[in-house]
Amino acid sequence: MIGIGQRRLEGRQKVTGSTLYTADVRMDRLVEARLVLSPWPAARITGIETTEAAQLPGVVGVFTGPDFPDVPVGGADRPLAQGRVYYAGQPVAVVVATDRYRAADAAALLAECDFGRPLHRLDGGPKLLGLLGTLLLFVSGAL
Repeated sequence: MIGIGQRRLEGRQKVTGSTLYTADVRMDRLVEARLVLSPWPAARITGIETTEAAQLPGVVGVFTGPDFPDVPVGGADRPLAQGRVYYAGQPVAVVVATDRYRAADAAALLAECDFGRPLHRLDGGPKLLGLLGTLLLFVSGAL
């Protein structure tokens, strides 16, 4: 009703700090996964060395694109990039560990993946952008 306060069912628990949230729930044998993402928008993957990360304590597994050979999609739709990346932020590896901190430490070791030279490069980019800006000003009548 308008103008009349409503008593909330969970109000007392929230005010006293005894509310149980999803992040507060601890489950036995739960593992955490951490993705390693490509910093390049288009590049070849020349190598991902996983042995050092896999040997860290608490690491359950380290997986890369070739570990999933039977995925029936190709290119950018693969769960993990294989051979090349198609966009910046594309997952190239995943680390599974007993907690998020160990997964992050192992993923940091994989962040040094070997990427070949970027596949696409625009030489003279600033000149091209300057030319486009001048063209837009001319077309809009500002020049």
